[in-house]
Amino acid sequence: MHNRGPQYKQVQICGSFDQWDKRHNMKFDPVTSQWFISLQLARGDYFYKYVIEDTNWVVNEEERQCRDAKGHLNNFITL
Repeated sequence: MHNRGPQYKQVQICGSFDQWDKRHNMKFDPVTSQWFISLQLARGDYFYKYVIEDTNWVVNEEERQCRDAKGHLNNFITL
């Protein structure tokens, strides 16, 4: 997730890869100005969102997006 605006204090990722039950803390790289995380996931299709400052659930406009069965807009990845 790019951080072109004000620097956030906390960014997490949450998704269907663990049934939306866990928020994973991301780290900020000041050299690239990007938040990152490495997760070991099985092959498959996954919906996910970023959680900013523990309350704002957002999609990254620069990443692939798709609506889930309930019509919610999420980021989406196929591994």
